[in-house]
Amino acid sequence: MVTKDKLQKISKEIREAEENKDEKRIKELMEEF
Repeated sequence: MVTKDKLQKISKEIREAEENKDEKRIKELMEEF
């Protein structure tokens, strides 16, 4: 189960990865859902 805290942490990491144009990292994070 994904908690709200974990969801916020992951979405924050996705935003940072998007700013860095880190496509590979974004895919890895998406697979966690």
